[in-house]
Amino acid sequence: MNDMVLTLALDRYDRHVPFFLGSVQAPPGLQYKALEVGMVPPRANGVDRHRRMLRDFEFDAAEVSLCSYILARTRGVPLTGVPVFPRRLYSQNHIFVNRRSGIDKPADLRGRRIGLWAFQVTMSVLAKGDLKSHYGVPWEEVRWVTGFPEEMAWDPGSLPIERAPAGKDLAQMLVDGEIDGYIYPHPDALVQERTDKVRRLFPDADQECVRYTRSRGYYPIMHLIAVKEERLRERPSLARPR
Repeated sequence: MNDMVLTLALDRYDRHVPFFLGSVQAPPGLQYKALEVGMVPPRANGVDRHRRMLRDFEFDAAEVSLCSYILARTRGVPLTGVPVFPRRLYSQNHIFVNRRSGIDKPADLRGRRIGLWAFQVTMSVLAKGDLKSHYGVPWEEVRWVTGFPEEMAWDPGSLPIERAPAGKDLAQMLVDGEIDGYIYPHPDALVQERTDKVRRLFPDADQECVRYTRSRGYYPIMHLIAVKEERLRERPSLARPR
């Protein structure tokens, strides 16, 4: 009987290097082909990993956005998540503001224009939830500006969401003061370099993350591994710990 061969799409993190090197030993009867697929270029096997898995089903297993995965499951997408979480981030590390915006604390975000990759990106959802439940700032009172289409289409209704003008880059818009803030899972180099124009909302973000963890007791999950259900039917042990 031939071994099952799985394609496994992962981003380029240090913890994934052993997969790309082929040094992770697969269980008997199983082989894997690790593909370096990210969300921003350059990556050896391209970008748009979430779409390629959640909508195109291109891979047998892949690292995907937790929130987009949940939306996909509510629509019956034949994928199953397994409790492997290759990416965890704190929102406190990923909120930036323009220095001339007059924003000094979370409450100052009310009524401001804040850029997001997309509304349903897990970092966006986490940050909105943290603002409302942890800092007392209703996200419905913030004006959201998204830079990319949603992975899973949905109707935002009357929510305060607008799309950035075609050809406009959110990082540049923040530097230029066209938006007041910016929440991103992987901030552009421009945002991190232009410290004369941009700063983090929390001056000591590390300590704010520590306070958050002590209060909430967890390290927020961004991504999980999703596996095609047809592959699980062939080999149910794929979703079980060894």
